[in-house]
Amino acid sequence: MYNTGRHVSLRLDKEHLVNISGGPMTYSHRLEEIRLHFGSEDSQGSEHLLNGQAFSGEVQLIHYNHELYTNVTEAAKSPNGLVVVSIFMKVSESSNPFLNRMLNRDTITRITYKNDAYLLQGLNIEELYPETSSFITYDGSMTIPPCYETASWIIMNKPVYITRMQMHSLRLLSQNQPSQIFLSMSDNFRPVQPLNNRCIRTNINFSLQGKDCPNNRAQKLQYRDFHGISTVSSVYREILGQAFLLEEVKEQRHDNLIITIHRALWNPQQEDPDLTSESHESQRQNC
Repeated sequence: MYNTGRHVSLRLDKEHLVNISGGPMTYSHRLEEIRLHFGSEDSQGSEHLLNGQAFSGEVQLIHYNHELYTNVTEAAKSPNGLVVVSIFMKVSESSNPFLNRMLNRDTITRITYKNDAYLLQGLNIEELYPETSSFITYDGSMTIPPCYETASWIIMNKPVYITRMQMHSLRLLSQNQPSQIFLSMSDNFRPVQPLNNRCIRTNINFSLQGKDCPNNRAQKLQYRDFHGISTVSSVYREILGQAFLLEEVKEQRHDNLIITIHRALWNPQQEDPDLTSESHESQRQNC
C-alpha cells in the first residue's frame, strides 16, 4: 500500500494474479492497482455522480488487457486496453471487510506522507465487492493525466461502507513529505466531463418495474448477448442479464458520469440501495 501524494494506491505482488472476464468484457483483464478517491466532506469525493449526487468516496480497481498487451503502460495507450471497476464508498456504522483491513489505524498511519509504503498481506479481493451483480458500463477515459480514452468503466450498482473514523483517517493523509507543509490528500477527484454521445449500458432490467413506472424503463434493448460470468481470482462472480441502452436520461456527462434519470437507479440515502427483485417490488408499489 502506497501514498502517491495523489491517491492511496494498492498494488498486488506478481505472485498473486487476479483476472476478470465475461460480462461486458471481450477479453480477460488483469488487476494492476486499486485506488481510493475521497472528499474533504461526506457529500463529495466520488468521481462519478448518481442523479447529480456524489458519494463520500470511490474505489477504483484498474485492470489491463493481458491478452493483447504485456503491461499496463502499453495497454493504457492502446485500444481495448483498460477496464476499471468502480465502487462507491459511503460512510456508515460498519465497514467493508477489505477496506477495514486497509483503513484500520495501525495500517493507514503507516502511509501518512507522500512516498510512504507499507506491505499489507492476507487480503481477499472478493471481500471488496458489494453484494450485487448489477452494473452500469460505458467506454471513456482514465481520470488522471494523460487521460487516455482507452478505458471501459464498470460501475457497481451498490456501494461499500466505511466508518466515519476511517474516512477521517483518510483525510489526515498528506500530499506532501514530512518536511513540507501538510496538505490533505482529500478531494482527489476529477471534475465531471461531457458525455460526448457515449453509449451507457446496464444489465439492470428496468422492465421488471412494469407499465406503472414508464419513466424507469429503457425503450430499446441493446447488446442482447451480454450473458457471461466474471471471475475474480478463483471465485466466480456472476454478471448476468441483458444490457440496455438508457434512454430515459435527462442529463448525462462523462468521463466521470452523471446519470440523471426520472427516478434514481438507487438512492444514496438508503442503506441497501440494490435493485434486486425485492426493491423492484417496492418501487412498483410507490409509483
